[in-house]
This record gives sequence, structure tokens and C-alpha cells, in this order.
Amino acid sequence: MLRRLYHNVQSVLSLLGPYKKTALFLLFVLLCVAFFEAIGLGMVIPLLATILTADMTGISSNAISLFNEVYSEFVPEGMKVMGICLLILGIFLIKNGFIYLRTVMASYFQNSLRHFWSTIIMEKYITAEYNYIISHKRGSLINNLINEPLVSSKFMFRLIMLIARILVITCVYTMMLIINWKITLYLSLAVGAILSLFMLMSKKVAVSIGKERLPLIQEITADGEQSLNAIRQVKLFSGERIVWKNFSNKFAYLKKLLVKLEIYRNIPERLGEILVISGFVTVLIYYEYVMKTAIATIIPLLAFVVLSAQKIFQNASVVVSDRMFLITYLPSIRLINTILTGKEIKREELTTGLKIDQLQHDIVFEEVSFSYNNSNAVLKNLSLSIQKNMITAFVGNPAVENQPLLTCYAASTRDTVGEFKSAIMN
Repeated sequence: MLRRLYHNVQSVLSLLGPYKKTALFLLFVLLCVAFFEAIGLGMVIPLLATILTADMTGISSNAISLFNEVYSEFVPEGMKVMGICLLILGIFLIKNGFIYLRTVMASYFQNSLRHFWSTIIMEKYITAEYNYIISHKRGSLINNLINEPLVSSKFMFRLIMLIARILVITCVYTMMLIINWKITLYLSLAVGAILSLFMLMSKKVAVSIGKERLPLIQEITADGEQSLNAIRQVKLFSGERIVWKNFSNKFAYLKKLLVKLEIYRNIPERLGEILVISGFVTVLIYYEYVMKTAIATIIPLLAFVVLSAQKIFQNASVVVSDRMFLITYLPSIRLINTILTGKEIKREELTTGLKIDQLQHDIVFEEVSFSYNNSNAVLKNLSLSIQKNMITAFVGNPAVENQPLLTCYAASTRDTVGEFKSAIMN
């Protein structure tokens, strides 16, 4: 498991290209957001305690006591509420400033990566051996060039938001431990049990959808591109309904997969809010009717715990649901990584090419046969001589006759049998 995680992290890092420093700065911004989020929640206790003039003895932590001592030393008694309000206002202004910066930087990062990946893939495809291009469906190549960089850049954006939420959870959880570690541990057991159970249930679904989604989208793109390119043949053989039905069925199945993903993704967040509010009501009833304790003495701490627990559960549930999204779209990242770093796409050796004005004699084809991917022969035992310094025109179907003939002469494919000759200037 750790090895697979390490491999996935390495794959993501290798795709950052010239934007590694941008990613590092973005990580710093995320940390600042999480820190001020936790500090802002922590200020709820002294604010409510001051407003309610509640006695915090017995339930206040050392951290809160220290804050009260320092705060009382610098702020007059009559200005305590206003002082805390201004302090909270300043903290949330700074936090939202960092949130705005995070949003802008994440958008810049996402679109920069998409631009970087698409241009690199385009450069690889445009300089690839011709045999590689014709051996792949054009729709799949277009999907890899346009759609998958878009999907992968969304993956990176979601990954940034996931890291942001994990940092918020960590900082808020640390603040809860400092204030009251016993309550925090009880909540941790409850939240951990619920989320762990859901993660076990959802992982299998996410992996299954991820394996089906990418090939299905490539197939849909390829079918659409091929159907429109062959529209004349489709109409000639009255195949409109068959093509449309096949295309519609594949899209319907894709819709089913994505709706299923959303159903599982949104369960934790809704469940979490219900559990937090239920816990809050239960504690209030317990202290009021069982412990016979004045509610005012526990309201500040309870309010902090409820707000923090809701913040943690809300972020944790989104982390779990976004984990499903990331697992589902991880094949797209692997595809981009394979194209950018793999050696499957071989470059065409352009330095050995010959200019047309270097040809000294006629171009001669001797018993040339040609087929696409070893299928039925398009050209069979063709012998032909094209005279030097003569304009020669080929009459016929461009795709069936002319293009294969020029392809053979360019020597760009291995699916050619026979010889073609021309004397070339040294």
C-alpha cells in the first residue's frame, strides 16, 4: 500500500514540470489558511465566556486560562467584549485574504498545468512516427490531447483542495487537543469509526468506476470523430440510427457511472452534520436534566467543540468523498504521465529527410502492397513510374488510393511490402 502511494505521489510530482515552485508557494498559503481557521475557532471560548460572564473553572484548559490572564492584563474590563470581537474580525480578515489567494493561485496552477501538458502532448504527437499516429484511433489521440489534460488539471485542483482540508483538520484538531484532550479523543473515536467504515465501502466503487471511465470516454470520443468523418458512408448505407443508438448507449452508461460516483461521494458530509447536531442536543439534555449543571458554564466550551467537530467532520467527509474522485480519475494522471515520460511515442527522424529538389531521377514503385495494421490490402502489387520534372496527378479516392501511395513513398509505415526507388544526390 505504501509503495503504491509512493508511486502515485512520484507520478504526480513528475508532472509538475516548471511549476514545482508554484506548488510549494501554494502549500504555504494552504498552511496559513488552516492556521488562522483554527485560531478563529479557538477564540469562540473566551468570546462566549466574556459575553455570558460564565465561570470557566473546572472546564477551562491551561491554554484558555493563560489567554485570559494575558488578555486581562492588556485590555480593560469594560473593553473585553469589543477587544475579542476586533481580534476575531482581524483573524477572519487575514484568513479570508489567504483563502482568496489560495483560490486564485489554485486556478492559475490548474490552467498552467493544462497548458503545459497539452502543448507537450501536441509536440510529441506532431513529431511522432507516422506509423504510430495511423495505428491509433484519431478520436483517442484527440481525447488524450484535449480532454485528459483538462480532467488531469481538475484532478490537481481537487488534490490541492484536499490537502487544504487535511491541513484545516490537523490545525483544528490540534487546537481541540490543547483545549480539552478528553472530549477530543472521544470525538476522534466516533468520527474515525464512521469515516473508516465508509472508506472501506467506497474504495471498491471508486476503483471500479475509475477503470471504466477513461476507456469509455476515449471510445466515445473516437466513435464521434469517426462517425462524423464517415458521415457520407453512414448516410449511404442508412446507418444513422445504428450510429446514433450506439453513441447514445455509451453516453448513457457513462452517465450511470458518474451519477453512482456522486451518490457515494455526498453521503459522508450530510451524515456528519446530522451526527454533530444530534451530539450537541444530547449533551445539552444530559447536562441540564442528568448532571443538573448550569448550561451557561458549559456553553462556551460546548460551542467550541460543536463548531470544531462540525468543521472537522465537514472537511473529513469531503476528504473521503474527494478521495473517491481522485481514485476515479487517477488513470487520467497515469495516462498523462505515460505520454510525457514514456518512450512509447518514438520521434520521427526528420534530420534524414530529403528535399524534393534533391531527387535526380524518376520515382519507381515495384510491386508495392500496403495495408493498415495488417488488415486487408489497400494497394496490392502496384508497379508505377513517376517521371522526374513532370507534374503527375492521381485520380481516385484520396483515402483509399492516393494517401496510401504517398504514405508508401514517404516510407513512414512498416505495413508496406515492395520497393520504391529514386536516385538521390549525394
